[in-house]
Amino acid sequence: MMESSMLSRLFVLCILFSSFTINALEINDDVPPEVASVLELDENKITIIDFFASWCVSCRVELPEVSALTPQLDSAQVDVIGINVDEEVQEGLEYIQSFDATGGLNFRVVMDTEQSLIEAFGPLGMPALYYLHQGKVKAMHLGAVANISAVIRDDLNKLGYR
Repeated sequence: MMESSMLSRLFVLCILFSSFTINALEINDDVPPEVASVLELDENKITIIDFFASWCVSCRVELPEVSALTPQLDSAQVDVIGINVDEEVQEGLEYIQSFDATGGLNFRVVMDTEQSLIEAFGPLGMPALYYLHQGKVKAMHLGAVANISAVIRDDLNKLGYR
C-alpha cells in the first residue's frame, strides 16, 4: 500500500514537472506576440532578456556584470532588458535599488509581478538569460554562468553582432 502511494505521488510530480518544460521557450521558438508587445521588442536588434529575483543568489553576482557590459554594447544593435520576477512590487524595487551603491542597473527593467513573462518563457533556472532576434529565441543560458560578460560577448558574436 505504501509503495502504491509513493508511486502515485511520483507520477503526479513527473506530470507537474513535465508540464513546465512543455511550455518553456526553446531555441528557434517564436517569441509570443503578446510578449514582444509588452517588452516593445525591436526585431532588428538582438535583445538580451535577463530574468532575475531578489531571492536569487547568483543574480546578485550576475546583474552588476551585465550592467557594466551594457553601455559598452552598440544600442543600435543590442537591447538589454531585465525582468524582475518578484511577486511583491516593493520587494522587487528595493532589490533593484540595492544596486544603486555600485552604479545601478544600466538597462531597462520590467516588473513581472503577475508572472506573465516568466510563465511565457518558462525557464527552469535563475538567473535566466535569453537572446531574441527577428521574433525568435536564438540562444539562452539557465542558471549561474561564470564570467557572464565574456559569455555574452561570445554569444553576441555568434549571433552576428559586430
